This record gives sequence, structure tokens and C-alpha cells, in this order.
Amino acid sequence: KNTLQSTISSLTLSQKQLAAQIKVTQNKIASANLRIRQLSSSITDKETSIAANQRVIEKELRRVAENEQTSLVTKIISTDSLGAAWRETDQAIQFNEALDEEIRSLRTVREALATDRAEVTKAKESLVSLQKELTLQKRSVDASKAAQQQLLAQTKNKETGYQQLIAQKRAAEKSFEQELADL
Repeated sequence: KNTLQSTISSLTLSQKQLAAQIKVTQNKIASANLRIRQLSSSITDKETSIAANQRVIEKELRRVAENEQTSLVTKIISTDSLGAAWRETDQAIQFNEALDEEIRSLRTVREALATDRAEVTKAKESLVSLQKELTLQKRSVDASKAAQQQLLAQTKNKETGYQQLIAQKRAAEKSFEQELADL
């Protein structure tokens, strides 16, 4: 047979467990917030690098455009040798290819970081939802414990009084839980 004091003890244990779960959830939310800030910072760094590389590309493209205005024959004639003209043209091509590869790499990293940030944000939202649910459960347990303690005081530890009043309190508790669920 369930005594009033054992019911209160059980509710006290539930309160402690819920409080611990809420604390763990809050720590996870704080961790998720930190990770989101770190990822946002990394994304900003990558975007800055991309912008700097784009400026270098623009400068190089202007130089290439200027060089392209000069015909290949003019370049060959104006350099000391055919090899020097060829090396200059080859260097420009290699530079452009390397720069394009670097920008592609930075964009890939930025996209991966954005994906990570979205995942962490989604996980944070889930944790916030869990925290709300746990808080509602804790309020329900708190209210139930308070009702049981009030009942214990009213019955002055008389089990028969407890059994008579328990039916009344169960109806009130169901009503309260329904109100909480409606929130």
C-alpha cells in the first residue's frame, strides 16, 4: 500500500532528477551556442579570405587583360627569347589556376561550416524544446508534491484520512496537468 510519505519521497526524487536533466540540457545549450559562435567566426574568416583572393584575382585579371592586348607576336619580339615569353605566359596560367583552386577550396570549407552551423542550430532548437518540456514536467511534479504535502498536513499522517482525500486530490491534479498541457 502506497503511503503518503512514500509518495512525497518519490516526488522529491523526481524533482531532483528533473532538475539534473534541466541543468544538463542548459549546459548542452550553452555548448551549442559556443559552437555556433565559433562556426560563425570561421565562416566570416573564410569569407574575408575569399574577398581578399577575389581582389587579387581582379588585379591579376587586369594584368592579364593588359598582356592579352599585346599580341603574342609582339610579346615574342619584345622579350629576350621565345622561352622567356613562354615562361611568362605559363606563369600567368599557373597563377590563375592556383588562385581558382584556392577560391574553390575556401568556398567548399565555407559551405561545410555553414552546414555545421545549421546542424548545431537545429540541435540547439531541439535542446531548447527539451528544456521547455522538462520545465513543464518539473512544474507538474512540484505542484503534485505541494498537493501531497498539503494533504499530509491535513490528515496529520492519518492513513484513513489520506485515502478519503486522495480521490479529491487526484481529480484536482488531473485538472492541473490538463491546464499545463494546454500551455
